[in-house]
Amino acid sequence: MKRGLIAAYAIVLVALAIWGEPLGHDEAQYALGGAALLGRDVSAFPLHRPVGMQVIAAPAVAAGGADLAFRAIAIAMTLAMIGAAYLYMRRAHGAQAAAWGTIVVATSFAIVRRSIELLPDAPAAVFVLAFAAVLVRGLGPSADPARKWRLAWLGPLAAAAFYVRYGSIGILGSISASALVVWWRRLRENAVPLVVAALIAALCAIPHVVHSIHATGSALGILRQASFAAGRGYTGDGLVFYAGAWWLWLGPIAAVCVVAGLIAAVIRRSEVAAFAGLASIVAIVVLGLDAHGEARFVVVPEILLVGAGVDAIIAWVFPRPKLAAGAIAVSFAGTVVATALALANAQRTFGVAVAAAGAVRAAAGGAPCEVYSGQWTQLEWYSGCWGVQMPVPIEARAFGGRAAFLVWYEQGRRQSQAQLDDLRAGRAGVRADEVARVPGGGGAWGGATVFRLSIAR
Repeated sequence: MKRGLIAAYAIVLVALAIWGEPLGHDEAQYALGGAALLGRDVSAFPLHRPVGMQVIAAPAVAAGGADLAFRAIAIAMTLAMIGAAYLYMRRAHGAQAAAWGTIVVATSFAIVRRSIELLPDAPAAVFVLAFAAVLVRGLGPSADPARKWRLAWLGPLAAAAFYVRYGSIGILGSISASALVVWWRRLRENAVPLVVAALIAALCAIPHVVHSIHATGSALGILRQASFAAGRGYTGDGLVFYAGAWWLWLGPIAAVCVVAGLIAAVIRRSEVAAFAGLASIVAIVVLGLDAHGEARFVVVPEILLVGAGVDAIIAWVFPRPKLAAGAIAVSFAGTVVATALALANAQRTFGVAVAAAGAVRAAAGGAPCEVYSGQWTQLEWYSGCWGVQMPVPIEARAFGGRAAFLVWYEQGRRQSQAQLDDLRAGRAGVRADEVARVPGGGGAWGGATVFRLSIAR
């Protein structure tokens, strides 16, 4: 039954990649970052975006930049994360719990929905979960004093997670604090390798600090920008999301396991359960206060709690493998349907951006060009024009001799109706003339109108 689930999972991932969706806003920005890394003339990579994602995206850009190339890398990152989840669960809870727990995690909606999207969460989770696995093996009940120097790997693993996703610093801190609380008695005998790990992490952070000082004037400037860009509506809106919708984005089986993991942590069923529960709760609170809520932000706490939950109920589950596998299969089927519906909606939304980018490219006729929009990254990636994010003043002298266009979405963000009215009337020295219109098709952004910008006469 497990082999059947694995085979079905592989088929679903391939089908999702082929059916796919256009690159989303964040994905297009990482694609542009990869292009910049390869020396192409694209807009500047935003400071709050992790530089590690440029490296991850670059191979897909070098391979031609087709959507499927990015999807292939995303799936590879998802599978690597699932492998890291198995590694952590095996070291923390044993082989049986790891096998079941990994299947539960892999088939949850939170994982499957993002499995083909090139986002930093999965690659960062690979390093964070490896970090947690090293901590458990080095400080946990089965720690081997003869191998304590393996703890030095915590330094490079933390650095890698940070460079792939700056927000990883929150979950890394939560995991570290939890380990210090649960296993504080073992710190003295492992102090030297832990100090070495901290020094390695500090040395690895030097390039980031230098870059941040040069770009912002502050060692913490980039991190502050990343926190500001997280887009929370108010302090704690992420917590409201996690408290109210957690079972929806987990799916029924993963949700049951998470609850079991929380219970196991509260009653201190084991040291590792207490470690996983404390780390997860602290991480969710930190992330919920710092940023808006998204399921992909808390994928590591989900995995930690699922592992603890499966370990707590394994005595009931393992003697009934067909029942357990059947329940997971039913949950996975629901996940596939929900993912297909979500992808269809993304196609309707992002397809408008792709079509508008095609209209811009056709209107430019091969000439150097730039495109203004509130949601610019997909337009720049698919059109090949230089992208400019609105709201900004649009002046003729800013065109730099390039053909200039404005893409206006019916339900777009960062758009000023007053500015559009001025442009269409030719005020402020620039005139906007409609050259194409893209129907919405029911997407979240609605339709789009493409305007050519020119000097008003």
